[in-house]
Amino acid sequence: MEPGQSETLTMTVTNYDLASYNEATQSWEAPAGKYTLGFAANVEDIRTTAVYSLPKMQSTKCHDVMKPNMEL
Repeated sequence: MEPGQSETLTMTVTNYDLASYNEATQSWEAPAGKYTLGFAANVEDIRTTAVYSLPKMQSTKCHDVMKPNMEL
């Protein structure tokens, strides 16, 4: 690619990618709301952003196969 040229980059972001683990419910959860994704050359040089809206909370239950049988 030559200087000054551009190309299109397509990325897929899933609700699971936005999730955090909730130990109380043993599930990955992504709260409803707007998420701003930043695209940058480095942490101080954000070139553009995109907004991703999640209309309702998403939850993915995990198996508890490794859960201890007693309090640790």
